Amino acid sequence: MNCIGAIDGTHVFACVPSSVRGAYRDRNNEITQNVLAACSHDMMFTYVVTGWEGSSHDSRILSDAATLELFPASYGEQYYVVDAGFPNIPGYLAPCKGQRVIQSTSRIRSLENVFITILLEKFTRTHTTYWKAKDWEQMNKELEEQFPGTILDANKLLQKLRRLRIQYTQFTELIGHTGVCWDETTNTVKANADV
Repeated sequence: MNCIGAIDGTHVFACVPSSVRGAYRDRNNEITQNVLAACSHDMMFTYVVTGWEGSSHDSRILSDAATLELFPASYGEQYYVVDAGFPNIPGYLAPCKGQRVIQSTSRIRSLENVFITILLEKFTRTHTTYWKAKDWEQMNKELEEQFPGTILDANKLLQKLRRLRIQYTQFTELIGHTGVCWDETTNTVKANADV
């Protein structure tokens, strides 16, 4: 398989001193940092670059990141899938001009939500999350029935549960800090300026 993953940028709200806010203002006039991430086929992050000003273009961040020693560069016929904001050059496959990449974010979120629901139902019945192989195979079967065309396996589900546990731990640690809280209205983490 020549495709080794995907690379994209996203904007994260930022608190910065007023003297540099102009550089952190993105195209929507919000104060953000542009974060570039590469992920593998199993949705594991393989590289993340943070701290770039919101006004920075994804392709500029990638150009800089690609010069760094730790960047997981593509070799030979390998390539990353990128969106139209990146150049279509060797090692990076962007859609042709005028073509849209179909977003499946809602399908992925739906799949995750159903997976979490299945996990909660199973936990309610068994009072444990240490299940046998046949239990994981049954959960996999339920997901594949609800999402035809989706190919999963028990190992991927177990990895996803591990990632969810890590994310939950990180989230609870984050909002446990003084001056940091969860805003239910906007579904975002808020922090005081002095944090």
